[in-house]
Amino acid sequence: MPSYSDEFKAQVVKKMMPPHSQPVSALSLETGISAAALYRWKNQYRAKGFVVPSKKSQVARYGTSACQQVAACCSD
Repeated sequence: MPSYSDEFKAQVVKKMMPPHSQPVSALSLETGISAAALYRWKNQYRAKGFVVPSKKSQVARYGTSACQQVAACCSD
């Protein structure tokens, strides 16, 4: 099983957030990372308090602050 850095995971999770709002299936194809791993990362970030939409229909409820949270996480 490959190991990914926290920075890489944050970059991928950021793509799931507005304004990008890429679905897990598309990111899985793009990155070669299993959908199960991507869902796990998404849930881990949600558990840490980051706002990651669970469904595409919910994306409109989240503003740029969600993206700023992940960006702040990656900018060390």
